[in-house]
Formats: sequence, structure tokens, C-alpha cells
Amino acid sequence: METLTRTQGNVQVGNVSAMQRGSKAQPASSVGEFVQSRANQTLGARTGAGQVIPRQETADAGPSRDANASPVATDKKEIGRQQSEFETKMKDAGFKASHPPTQAELKDYFASFNSKDKRGKALEEYENYSTAYHVHTAEVKGKETQDVKYSPEKTYVYKGQQYDSKAEALKAAKADPGGTLGTVTTADANKWSDISSKPDYNGRKVQDCEGFAYMSQELLGAAGYQVTHSSNKGNEGAHSMTAVKDPDSGKQYATSNNRTFAGDTQDEALRKGWKSVGTGDGGTYYTGDTQAHAQAARVTAEQGW
Repeated sequence: METLTRTQGNVQVGNVSAMQRGSKAQPASSVGEFVQSRANQTLGARTGAGQVIPRQETADAGPSRDANASPVATDKKEIGRQQSEFETKMKDAGFKASHPPTQAELKDYFASFNSKDKRGKALEEYENYSTAYHVHTAEVKGKETQDVKYSPEKTYVYKGQQYDSKAEALKAAKADPGGTLGTVTTADANKWSDISSKPDYNGRKVQDCEGFAYMSQELLGAAGYQVTHSSNKGNEGAHSMTAVKDPDSGKQYATSNNRTFAGDTQDEALRKGWKSVGTGDGGTYYTGDTQAHAQAARVTAEQGW
């Protein structure tokens, strides 16, 4: 089935777009269907008029089944060669490159691709960097199903709106009672130290899909791409990715772990990324400006808040 449906907030047809981060209310989440969707099912208890009932849920994509990364994680010589090659390219282009490159150094380098004629090169360099310096936990012997924990976050949801501040959510509930005050706990990469502090495995930092999504945000964002996080759910598990749009050409891409995928539409690009980790063709994706907001949108839909 090649025709995909996109919905805005479960009701109206519209484009999928990122939410703005802040302590104020976030817009209703965006939902898209890969093929099959449970987005319009109502799950969880409803509340009575005049009541505010607190609910708490934990959202985590968990480890995707197949990282699809190369080189083989035990090939230290090849890993070292790729790292050296990447750092040499940075230096040859006139940029400082520590071993490994710092966040500032990487963002300076990727910013050099922020033009209409060079931006496509950033996709290739994203794959080169993320493959050379990071490894998915699925490739680490004995840790294949381990979930990597990053920074803890809480997103508060009331009547379809997201809040980063509990005080703001409670204010909204007080002004308009009769709904569920939901708290979604996540543990996603939201600062560079989240990924740089992870343990080494044969010279690469151990990550999962959420860490790679944050790298996409930072590096491809520096190259001028419009990066939107997506939290994806299907019968065979969950997976974190990003939707990536070139602001000049309008071309659509997705990042899934250390790989990039092109599509004629955002849906097609994300579906390719989804299938690359062996999770099948069916599923629903939820978008946000951060992975925490995307996962909170998924929980909100699943719980019927």
C-alpha cells in the first residue's frame, strides 16, 4: 500500500510539522501513518466533568532491533581508519578537529554546508561521522537488547496540549477542569554530553536510536536542514528517527540511527527509515521539535488524554 494518510491532531488533514519548545502550551501533536494506524483509537480512562485526574506514563523507544551500521563493531583498525579520515577532512577544510571532534567543532564543520549547493554533502558527512564514532547497542555483544538511558525529562499534557512546566499545566487545568493531567517521563539525549559520555566499545560510543536522533538535530540542523523528531510505533516495537527537510529544494529525508533516507514525501522517507531497522511496514509516527515531545505525543494518543 503506497498511499499514506497524514492527519493533524487525529482529526483534520494537514501537514506534519514540529512543535515549538517552551514552558507554554504546545500545539496538538502531529500524527502520520506509515500504513496502518491506531492513532484514532481511544485508550485509557475518560474523566468526569469538573475533575482533573493525574496520570503518569513512561515513554521510551527502546533499542531498535537492527542498527545496520558498518564497519563491524570489532574491527578496531577499520574504525580507527574511518575516524582518522573524518578528522583529516575537517582539518583539510580549515576546521579544528580534536579526537574525537567536539560538538562545537562538528557544528562549525557542518555549518560550512549550509548553502543550497553544498547542503547535500552534510547528509553524507552525517553518516560518516555517526558510523565512525558511534555504535548502536544492537551491535555490542551481550548488550544487543539494552536500552541506553540519556537525560531524564518530564512533559506534562492537558487536553491535548504539552507543557514543559508542571506549573503551567496545573494553571491550564485549573482554568479549564474536566480533563486528564498526564505526565510523560522520557530519557532522551538533549545535550551533547549525553552522547559523548557513553561508554566506548572498540573505539566508538555506545548509543541507541534516541542518541542518533539528537546527532541529526545538532549536525544536520547546523547545515540548515529543518529537523523534526519522530517517535514511531508499530506491532514490532518503537523507534526514534528524524524527518529532515532541505529548506531550499524542499527535498525530504529521514535519519534512522546512522543512516539517511530520501523520499518524495516526509512519510516515504520516514517509512524507509522505519523499515531499515526491521520493524515492518506498518506503524504510526508522532512528531515534535524534540524527541521528548514526539514521545509525549505518542503516549498522549495511545492513552487518549
